[in-house]
Amino acid sequence: MGSRLRRLTAVVPTLLLLLSLAACGVTEQGKIRAVVEEYNDLLPAAYSRAQPDLLANVASDAEQNRVLMYVLYLRKEGEAIESRLRSLEFVEVRVTEGGAKATAQTREIWDYRMLDSETGASKGGFREIAYESTYELTKGDQGWIVESLDARETSLEPDSR
Repeated sequence: MGSRLRRLTAVVPTLLLLLSLAACGVTEQGKIRAVVEEYNDLLPAAYSRAQPDLLANVASDAEQNRVLMYVLYLRKEGEAIESRLRSLEFVEVRVTEGGAKATAQTREIWDYRMLDSETGASKGGFREIAYESTYELTKGDQGWIVESLDARETSLEPDSR
């Protein structure tokens, strides 16, 4: 019985360490998912109000600037965009480089419609678009932020509608 107790005593701390490390990873992945979700919740308002600073708590200055450039491009064309996120599925979330950087890969379905930037009148109905997106995030003193987003349009699967 003594040797069994010694083995158990040696194994328990290792198991506790492994469990605590696993819990940290899940917690960080959960925080990353929450930031990506919040980014996508705020993005339609940032576009429609031409206020990329609405993303300030979840996106870097460079990412906010990318959103601003898109809004300015649309305005130059006499357009504005109205968008709604229909679905967001996380494919993979990876934390790298000592826990300071992360990548989140998602599948998203958005509804968009173009508006006249002067009158706000619709220039057509909503169009459904699917994306496979990659979010690059960094962890700072205030938590995770989206550094960049690469969204590639994909075809809609018949069962995703």
